[in-house]
Amino acid sequence: MWTLNDNVITSSSYAALDESRRREIALAGWDLVVIDEAQAIQDDRIFEELRLLLNLQLNERFLLTLVILGQPEIQDRLSAFPQFSQRIAIRAHLLPLNGDETLGYIQHRLKIGGCQRPIFTKEAMLRIFWYTNGIARKINTSVIFPC
Repeated sequence: MWTLNDNVITSSSYAALDESRRREIALAGWDLVVIDEAQAIQDDRIFEELRLLLNLQLNERFLLTLVILGQPEIQDRLSAFPQFSQRIAIRAHLLPLNGDETLGYIQHRLKIGGCQRPIFTKEAMLRIFWYTNGIARKINTSVIFPC
């Protein structure tokens, strides 16, 4: 596992990473880097370093797949770095759940939590939807799943 020191990948660590990736790719086939809560990245140099990492190739094949996860404001951050943003092949944006989806989501969370019986009435779940606007993260932090 590679981590950033002082939020910067140095040229020597980049070279070591390149060599390491080449060896691992030869053995495993591909590599995956996941960055969660990417909207929290404040140092602009990190986006440039990630762009450089995406340049790593072996025999016309990319050595790494980068998955960036974040809150909606990550889109604004990425648009400030067009050379990096252009390398993003697939983008997805999760929309808030509607009322029926919120009910299903709550019921699913209760089920995987081990609840065997209904805990909330339909009216209560609709109030949760209204309070959270169907945003899953808000549902998770607003509802105490008792099972």
